[in-house]
Amino acid sequence: MPMKSLIVRFEPHRTLQPKLADHVGGRTMPIEAIDREDQPPTVPVPGIDPAQFERTRAWLDAERRKKKRGNRGNELIDVLVAGPPPEKSADRWSDEKVMAWARDVGETFQHALPGGGHFIEASVHLWERAPHIQLQFAPVIDGRLSWKAVQDFMARALTGKTHPERRKQLSLIQDGFHEVCGEPYGLERGRVGSQAVHRAPDRGEGLVGRAADAEARSDEDRREREAAEERADADRRRADAAESEAQSAADRRVEEIRREAERQIAEVREKAQRDVEDAEFERGEALERAGYAERSRQRVSSMLLGDDREAEDRVYAEEEKKLAREARERREEHERLVAEREKDAAPERDRKR
Repeated sequence: MPMKSLIVRFEPHRTLQPKLADHVGGRTMPIEAIDREDQPPTVPVPGIDPAQFERTRAWLDAERRKKKRGNRGNELIDVLVAGPPPEKSADRWSDEKVMAWARDVGETFQHALPGGGHFIEASVHLWERAPHIQLQFAPVIDGRLSWKAVQDFMARALTGKTHPERRKQLSLIQDGFHEVCGEPYGLERGRVGSQAVHRAPDRGEGLVGRAADAEARSDEDRREREAAEERADADRRRADAAESEAQSAADRRVEEIRREAERQIAEVREKAQRDVEDAEFERGEALERAGYAERSRQRVSSMLLGDDREAEDRVYAEEEKKLAREARERREEHERLVAEREKDAAPERDRKR
């Protein structure tokens, strides 16, 4: 019969809760705890340096003091790693095998998490019939909190691939842990799709019978907890999808506003440029009229002074022809520029509509 499997369960938390930290760290014992005189109720996970616990707490405290906008995301991930069979079963693990398994779990987490992990707690719980490992770490990658990015890192580190869907991403991680920390120890149910179950306990009278009944009740409670966790996970997925859709809609609206602002700015700039060109043309026309008036004045003065009228008329006529030609060329150039400007602006106006 297969043994109890490796189960790696991740539970995100927004903040560090003292009660949660006490439970993970083994400071709050459950009601069904077993008194074992020959060993402490909890021991540190081998391979994880306890010195980093305070460093991670200090880093998280500093992050909370920063002024941030929006949702801070998940600051902590609570991890339950279950594995060894109940101590009453015939294939009970020895204490040495439990610690060897715990060392592999700790080293695997160190390898799978970015930067070797940012742990706050890590302990092996030995006070229950089925010893397990409880971990708590901050999902830090590249100096920032991101549980999604850490999941991608873990899946790639353990299996060499990732998946965009959260549930399948966690299944990849489960597969990776099973291959390293489950299969070598004969644990089967941790593999995704496995139909392996607990060994059926022997029923009997007295203490053995009561222990078997308690174990059956514990299994039923566990199944109910797992069903509740699945429902909560579905609710979280729906909330994540709604949040993602709202963010996408907000991003689209911001982009529309930005494009509209750019369009209005471009129109204002084009109008200002046209006004400058038109004003420059009007200024040239005014200067030409002023020159014509000045030349007329000089001609009248020459006539009054008795100068050679025929020579003056010839010079005046030539100047008038030259100036008229220049004015005509200037107007034609202005009209050409206006036509080109309108031709270039037409497709842009059609596209904006």
